[in-house]
Amino acid sequence: MEYKEMQEKAMEMLAMLRGFSPDGRKTLQHDTGHDTGGELPFFEPIDEEPFYGVYEEVKSPSIDKSLQSVGVWLYHQIAGWSEWNRQWQFQSKRMDYQDLGKDNPFAVLVNVLARDNHGLSFEQVESALNAIKEELGKEPPELMWPDGFTVPARSRRGPLRPKSEDNPHNVAEPNQGFLLSEVELTPPEQAVEQLKAMFPGLDITNWETALKVGMSPAVETCRSLGIDEQRLVVFPWIKRSALARLAGLPEGAHYGGLVEQGVFPKLEKLYKERGLGFQNYRAGAMSDDRFLQMEPRTAEWVARTEKAVEGDICFSGALLDLFHGYSPNAARHETDREKRLVDGTCFAVQQMLLTQTRLQTKWEELHWWMAGDRYNEGEEPLFRFSLYCSVLDGKFRFDDDCSGHAPTACGAVVFPSGLI
Repeated sequence: MEYKEMQEKAMEMLAMLRGFSPDGRKTLQHDTGHDTGGELPFFEPIDEEPFYGVYEEVKSPSIDKSLQSVGVWLYHQIAGWSEWNRQWQFQSKRMDYQDLGKDNPFAVLVNVLARDNHGLSFEQVESALNAIKEELGKEPPELMWPDGFTVPARSRRGPLRPKSEDNPHNVAEPNQGFLLSEVELTPPEQAVEQLKAMFPGLDITNWETALKVGMSPAVETCRSLGIDEQRLVVFPWIKRSALARLAGLPEGAHYGGLVEQGVFPKLEKLYKERGLGFQNYRAGAMSDDRFLQMEPRTAEWVARTEKAVEGDICFSGALLDLFHGYSPNAARHETDREKRLVDGTCFAVQQMLLTQTRLQTKWEELHWWMAGDRYNEGEEPLFRFSLYCSVLDGKFRFDDDCSGHAPTACGAVVFPSGLI
């Protein structure tokens, strides 16, 4: 959830807490069958209807799950649950609350409310309200460039991520004749200018902030996982809303249609300039959920990355050979275990080639799976296939194959995201 949006939700909760009776409390006797110490402080809403509306809103699927748990917990707390039930509810979900980030204003409130296991005094709640007001009044912390990180000038090979013992899916020994091409990479500023030339009307004014927003979590994730950060391929990509506008497509157009109609014409032209052909074997079957769907965690990553920065473009860093030899199913198993790695989607991967075309120019190099997408070839929506791209017979190919297949020449693209 974006910081400003999170502030707005917290302000709603704060206003809701302020809607209590003037002295902020009333004393009730509760017969719970447990020793609660007699009188317990509780809070009486003046009007339940607006409050219930907020309760329904925090249950909405559009709200971050960690915030949902806090919102629902606060609802039960304020609505008059006994202290014993309140503590049981909190203890059973303690890990959910501990997972909240230190910059999350809800965490400030929940932590203060949870300090006393024997009841909540008005002074405690007042202290929590003051703490959250102070937190809400702050501006988001300035985003810093990762200390000591320089954007890689060349692509760099590296070791595979070991297969987990519980991974039941196919993994093949990488073919040493099909390794990642170690080539010069287009620097960020030049890549942005190239995108601007391809897409007149593209808003690039905020590209430096977008670079920080994208690379800070990527570098942090690489360092925490022991992955050489110089293996990252850094590239800009255009948001879905902006690409729809620039391609003359309706707002909310399917992301596969954005790739097919917005990205591929530009990419075909670039390959032609390099003396290579271009073939999309999924032409006409990419713009519908019946055929192409993005993995939920990948979709969440795309949405959060888009919301995190203003303007038309985002930046990301891709790891291309971390899962060389892995089938898409095997790669998904690993990213499900290590949630800071996100499966690559054709929406970002194909845009990477708009400014990093040197990476995919010949047959004898690593071919790319995009395990962040599921593809359906038949009438029944089984989605047993995944998209891949490669170069064959002097022609760039975009196609699909069985998600359980593990060709020795293929590797699944992943994005280190920092998201848990």
